[in-house]
Amino acid sequence: MLLAAGSPGIAADPAPIPAAGQAAAPADLRLALLAIRINGIDQPDPVWVLYDADALYVTGDAALAWRLVLKEDDTRLFEGETYLRLDTAEGLVAGLDDATQTLSITAPAHCSCRRARCCRAGPTGR
Repeated sequence: MLLAAGSPGIAADPAPIPAAGQAAAPADLRLALLAIRINGIDQPDPVWVLYDADALYVTGDAALAWRLVLKEDDTRLFEGETYLRLDTAEGLVAGLDDATQTLSITAPAHCSCRRARCCRAGPTGR
């Protein structure tokens, strides 16, 4: 006999408690593995993207790899991973193409160095 989680005799795993300034992912958020196009250039690896009708979210690692400076004041916690809202970057435009399962990002150049870690300091890279 199989019992579902939360049924008598089986304890359901508690939901993680979000850190300060972090919202738990609402039920209407979806997670998808998408192809990525940045400033018209297809990226070699797909990325997990969290999205709803109002916003697109990516992990901090993805943002750093793309040299995007995203604010951390609107984040979502999903399955233990923190996702940052894409439209918090100044001048960034992002769109999801359902037909091709591609996240297209148009972002102004704001970091001229070759090392992504310089972008953590802001647009000047200093």
